[in-house]
Amino acid sequence: MEGYKSALKDHKIKIEEQYIQFCAHGGLIYKEVEVAMDKLMKSKKKPDAILACSDKITTNIVRYCQHSKISIPKEVSLVGFSNLVLTDLLVPSLSIVMQPAYEMGRVAAELLIKNIENKNAIKQFENINMPAILHQRDSSRKKTTKP
Repeated sequence: MEGYKSALKDHKIKIEEQYIQFCAHGGLIYKEVEVAMDKLMKSKKKPDAILACSDKITTNIVRYCQHSKISIPKEVSLVGFSNLVLTDLLVPSLSIVMQPAYEMGRVAAELLIKNIENKNAIKQFENINMPAILHQRDSSRKKTTKP
């Protein structure tokens, strides 16, 4: 969320709070994605792109758009955070930000074990940044026609 807001500020784009929707169950329940998408797509100023922050939310947005006859990417572009290897097989193929999930889990486990084995309470915490990779595919490519 902070990265999203920071990017908008960096590009001098106003943060539109109505565009920020939350799914309390992370998209596991289709209805919560449907409610969030209804709010977005029925607003006066519809978004032209959506960034979904989990695999389940992203795939349920695709389902929502299919049921609602909303064309991805013609009417709305879609990018998700994902580690699914099948995202390139969907139609349209999904643009994703791929996180190093295995490496994240390994480092988290090492830090947890270190914390458990330490007899003194750890008072200094560290932030570890790991590179993500953007895979741009059809879901975020607007088709243009030349005159």
